[in-house]
Amino acid sequence: MNIFVLKLIAIGLVFLTGVSSGIFPLKFRVGGTDRLFFSLGNSLAGGVFLGVGLLHLLPDGIKHLSGVSAYPIAMLLAALSLGVLLYLEKVLFIEGEGRELEHLGKKPAFYPYLLAIVLSIHSFIAGVALGIESTILGSIVLFIAIIAHKGSAAFSLAINMMRGGILKSTHLRVILLFSCMTPIGILLGSGLASAFESNTSDLIEGVFDSLAAGTFIYVSVLDIIEEEFSIPGNEALKFLAIITGLSLMALLAVWT
Repeated sequence: MNIFVLKLIAIGLVFLTGVSSGIFPLKFRVGGTDRLFFSLGNSLAGGVFLGVGLLHLLPDGIKHLSGVSAYPIAMLLAALSLGVLLYLEKVLFIEGEGRELEHLGKKPAFYPYLLAIVLSIHSFIAGVALGIESTILGSIVLFIAIIAHKGSAAFSLAINMMRGGILKSTHLRVILLFSCMTPIGILLGSGLASAFESNTSDLIEGVFDSLAAGTFIYVSVLDIIEEEFSIPGNEALKFLAIITGLSLMALLAVWT
C-alpha cells in the first residue's frame, strides 16, 4: 500500500473514531446507574494515555534525537510540553470563580473547554508525528497508537462536558473540532516531510514525538486519573481500569 493512501485512510478513520466516541456517551446519564460506566471508561482512557506517552511516543522521541546530542533532549522536550500545559491549566486559567470552586473541591465551569484545548494540542502534535513518518511500518505503528487513544480521548472529553452541564449543541461542536485536530496535524506533518530531507524529517519527528509524550503523560495523570480518584467510591475498579489501559499499550509495544 502507498504510504500516502495509508495516511489518507488514517485521516478518515481517526476522524470517525473521534466523532463516534464523543457522541456515544450522550446515550447515557452522568449520574445514577451510568455513573460507574463513565468513571471506569474515563479511568481506562487514563491508562491508555499513560501507556502511549511512556511506552510509545517517548521511546520514539529518544530514538530519533539520540544522534543529535548526548543530552537527553527528548525528555527535556516532554517535560517542557508538560510544563506548558500545567501553566495553562493551573496558573493562567485558574482565576476568580475558578479558584473559589477549586476551594470547594469542584471543577470550574470552563474546565471542559480547557480539557478540549489540552486534548486538541496533543492530538494535533500526535497527528504531525504520524504525518512526518516516512515508512509504512512506522506509520502503521503510530496509527495504531493514535487510533487506540483517540476514542479514549473523545470519550473522556465527552464525559467531562456532560459532567459540566454543557449543552448538547455545544458538545457536538467541540467534539467535531477536536476530531479534526489529528487529521490537520497529519496533513501538516505530511507537508513538512515532503519539504525537508529525510535527516531533517527524522529530527522533526523526534521533536514532535517527545512533545506529544509530555502532553499524554500530563493529561493522563493530572487530568483524568487525578479527577477520578478525587471522586469517592470504586477505587479498586478504577485502578483496575487504569492498569488495563496501560497493559493494552504495553502489549502493543511488544510488536512495535
